[in-house]
Parts: sequence; structure tokens; C-alpha cells
Amino acid sequence: MTIDALALAAIRNEAEEQIRGCRIQKIIPTGPLSLVLEVYNPSLKRRVQFLMSADAQNARFHLLREKASQMPGDPNGFMLVLKRYLRYGIITTVEQIPFERIIIITVSKKFPVGKRPQFTAKGGMPGSDPDEDERDEDGDDEPGEPEGEELEIYESKIVCEMMGRYSNTLLLSEDNIIIDAIKRVASGRNRYRVILPHQPYVTPPPQDKQPFHLESPASFATLLDKLREQKPEATLWQTLVTTFSGVSPQLGREAAYRFATASELPPEGATLAQFKQWDGLYTELKDLLRPLSPFNFPPKPSSSIVRDSEGEIVAFAPYELRQFRQEGLEPEPIDSISQAVEEYYSQTESVGGQAQRKQEIANKIAEFRDKLQYRAASMQESLKRAESAELMKHKGEAIYAHLYEIEPDMKELVVDGLKVALDPDRTPSEVAQGYFREYDKARKALAGVPELLAETNLELDYLDEMLTQLELAESFDEVANIKAELAEAGYGKVESKGKVVKAKKRRLPQTPSFTSSDGFIIYIGKSAQHNEFVTFEIGDKVDLWLHARGMPGSHVIVKTAGRDVPEKTLLEAAALAAYYSKGQASTRVEVTYAPQKFVRKVKGPHPGLVTYLNDKSVSVKPRKLNKEQGVRSQKSE
Repeated sequence: MTIDALALAAIRNEAEEQIRGCRIQKIIPTGPLSLVLEVYNPSLKRRVQFLMSADAQNARFHLLREKASQMPGDPNGFMLVLKRYLRYGIITTVEQIPFERIIIITVSKKFPVGKRPQFTAKGGMPGSDPDEDERDEDGDDEPGEPEGEELEIYESKIVCEMMGRYSNTLLLSEDNIIIDAIKRVASGRNRYRVILPHQPYVTPPPQDKQPFHLESPASFATLLDKLREQKPEATLWQTLVTTFSGVSPQLGREAAYRFATASELPPEGATLAQFKQWDGLYTELKDLLRPLSPFNFPPKPSSSIVRDSEGEIVAFAPYELRQFRQEGLEPEPIDSISQAVEEYYSQTESVGGQAQRKQEIANKIAEFRDKLQYRAASMQESLKRAESAELMKHKGEAIYAHLYEIEPDMKELVVDGLKVALDPDRTPSEVAQGYFREYDKARKALAGVPELLAETNLELDYLDEMLTQLELAESFDEVANIKAELAEAGYGKVESKGKVVKAKKRRLPQTPSFTSSDGFIIYIGKSAQHNEFVTFEIGDKVDLWLHARGMPGSHVIVKTAGRDVPEKTLLEAAALAAYYSKGQASTRVEVTYAPQKFVRKVKGPHPGLVTYLNDKSVSVKPRKLNKEQGVRSQKSE
């Protein structure tokens, strides 16, 4: 799971109590995309550390109990810039953008008069080059706050954005100009938000959802009634997520669970059609979302966690997680939401040193993906122009069909609402031929565009699959294999002459296999090509195939030897398919399953893309089985 806007609001409240008004003493790089700031709290008479991470899978902001250790090696340029602007500064505000997973911390720092930074959109402060390392013999980049000099205040801001692969940590000037970022984004990758030094900071575009705090009980009921009329079979929790700001999947399920149980209805899969009034749901949502409301100053929320049978945290929230009771799991109260987040991520961050290598590959994938998206958008525009080309044809035909109605000096012919421009200086036949020439020209230009667009969309699907597999990679070999497979597919390293270097023939990665509680062997794919191998080489017609519905992820095969698959094995295999998918951090994921004989390869240059028939689905919690069996390895063809 991820930190949603509500959990972040609770973390912000905790952080404000412990770090506001405190002096920043240390800035500690803990990874390529994460850092820890340490302050001294005189009221508590102790040091307080808090973490900011821009990792795609583990983006987060929270307080720390365990002391952070510094990443080996010299600090990068971004860390040096942070020290110049933030170290020895005082934290004045800790804010959250309403309903968003974005934290902004304002820091006031004293500079000698005349040396106050002047970082604008046209240039930066003298000596702000991160490569200029001015450390003293003790390893510090600054001697501390200036003494015996006249001083003036400069306010900068550090922003932590937690948005999956778009997560970032930025340093802003007092005029909201980007000083630097842990991940720079050029205009070629994102035209809406350029994240480079000297560029104005633009907040991510808000989601097109309703602010719940502006709803009254009456307007809320009217809106839900309208949605029920439009889609009566829509699930209640999904409707809440797609309609209201700040409602995450976990929060939506919690509100739906409480409302359904209070209405004496089965909470699992509850639809809008099952409910006639909404007063109870409004009350539940209002209580749950109170920390996000700008009109309330709520008391400290009652946070809770849920552990599975092995004692691992599977969910956390700033409220009592009652929804897991239907799975036989009881919520545990916890004093600090930051403590819950820290423990949760400590059990899921297993890659460690691979983060930097994975990020480099992810950046390359993003570059190719952006180019393909631009190409697809261009072809979509071309198809739209094809509609106007058909209009040219209809206009030419209309002129010939109504020649007898056209009089000299007519400037326009109207036929069944279609307006056809005429030229008094040309004969109607000449005007019609002109329309036909425009039509022929457009038609020839669009020849093959639909097929090219379909191929481009398949390429985008392939890159999305590989990006997800990269995020889920758990070892050096898996990361290296994904990089090699991308090179084989034409997405490799580009040399100075512009030629793509392709990898040599290689072995596919080892195939993880698990044994279900009923003794069935389950195999997992670890890349697009490996997915194809697992499905069509390891899998037989009598076996069961599974995949997370509607999102990139691993192909899963249950070896059946012709036996029926017990429900427990099905749920365990589905949990693995959910775990090895884009939805790994979700509370629940819908998983499709079908006999392998109904799965077919999609024709095209890239592996791993399939179609299937006679499928069913099941909703499960992503989970990795305990005992992993021996692994299989095969040579690629």
C-alpha cells in the first residue's frame, strides 16, 4: 500500500508538533532518492529525524525512531545545495497541499547582509554550483551560523511529492523558483511540468474530483442518487474513490464497509443499487476525512495497523481499520502513524543498492515512452483529420447531386444541414473537383495510420510491462536481465553514432516457483519475455493461467496435471499475481484467471502480450507465499 492523503495529514500533524520551530542540524543522504533531515527539539531535549523519499515504489514522508545511516560515498550535487540553503535554518511551517500527497516545509535561514541568495528564473546565487565543495577539515560544508555580522533572513522551501513514478523532492526559492530537484525532468519528458533549476515551480494538476468538505448531507445524497441512477451496479467503494478528493481505495473500502455493515448488508462487493439513503455514509466519510478538512482542527486521530498471520503489517491508517475483520484480522491501535509507516516500509524495502540502477533504466524507458506517446498523439490527430477528409468528399458529392439548384454567383450550397462553400469565379464542377482532390490527398496521407497506431500502442503496453517488472525486480540478476531484454527489443544504450547496441543472446532469469497449501506448484514470470516463457513453455493446456486485471504484471501458471484447482490454491496463486503486479502496494487487486489453453499470443515484435477467453476473476490482497521452491532457468531462443 501507499501513504494516502489522509495518512499524510496525520503524519504532517505529528511532524509539525516535533519539528516546527527547530533548527536543522544535519542533512543525511540515505539513498539515491531519499534523504533524512535532523533537527534538535529543545522542548523534547532530543534530536528528531524525518525522512523524505522519491522512490517510485516507496515514496514517503514520516518521522523516524531508528537513527538513519548515511549512504556510502560523497554527497551528490542536490545534497550539497540542500546544505547551503537549509542547514542551520529554522523550520517555520509544515504544510500539505489540500487533498494531495505533497508536503511543503518552509525553512528560514540567516545570511550575512549582501550575501543573501538571489535565486530567480534568470539566474542563481553566486557560488551555487553543486560541484563547488567548500568543506572544512571536519567534513562540514559550512562553519555554522555567522557570528558578529549583520544578518538577514532568506526563506526557502523543500517539497516532497509522493506520486508513484512521478515522485520527487525539490528545493524552491522564496519566489517558488526551482533551485534543484533530486530528479530533474526536462520539457521533452513532461511539457506541463519542467523540473529544472531556474524554472517556476508548478504544482501537479489537481484531480477532477469533488471536494467532500464542501458537500452538505443533502447535496451528498443528491449526488449519490444521481450516480446510482447512472450506474446502479457500480461498487460503492470505487464510486467514492472516483468521485471525491482525498478518498483512496483503502479509505473508500473502509467507508463502504462501515456503511454496509451498519445497513446490515454484505460489505464485499456492495453496489449503489443496494442502498436507498446516504445519511450514514455521509457521517462516516465526514468523520474519516476530518483531518483533511480546512475548516476543522481535529483531535489527534486514533491510528491503527493490521498484521497478517505472520506478524507483518499489511495496512496502516489514521483510523480504526475495521474492514479487515471480514478477513479475520483485527486492527491494533498504535500511538504514532509515523511509527506504523516506518515499520511497514522497513519490511518491504528489500532492494536497497539496486535503486540507483533501477532508476537509470526507468529514466531510459521513460524517454522512449515519451517519444511513443508523442507519436501516438500525432497519429490520433491525423485520424481526426480523416473525418474532415470525409467531409470534403461529401461536399463534392453534394455539388454534383444538386447541380441543377446552383445558380450563378451563389456562394454557398446547403444540403441537409451541410454547408458547402462555392466560388462564383469557378464552375460548380471545378469546385467539386477541388474538394475531391483534398479528399484524395488526405486519404493517401492517412494510409496505414490505424495499423501504425495499433503497433505504437502495443509498444507502449510493452514498455509499461517492463517498467512494472523493473519496479518489482528484487535482485541484481533480475535488474540486469530487464536491461538486457530492453536492449534486445531495441531500447538499448545509444552510442554517439546513433546506433542502438543490442545485447547478445542470454539466458532467461531464474523462474521463481512456490508450492501452494494443497501441493500445487506455482510459477512466476519476471519480465515480458519471461512471462511468455512461463505461460507457453512451462504452462500446458491443462494448467491455470493468472494475471492482475487491467494492469502490467507477471504471468502466473499453476501446474495442475489435469487436476481441479482447490479454492485455497486459487486464492494463493491470485495473491501472488497481485503481488507481482503494478498493484502490489494496493489493498486489494482483481486477478483474472483462465485455463492456459484459452490464452493466445498477440502478434507483434514484443513478447509477453496476450489475449484470453473464458476467464473469471477474483479480488485478493497482494501477498507473497512463505516457502519458495527450487528455481528453473532456461535459455532464450
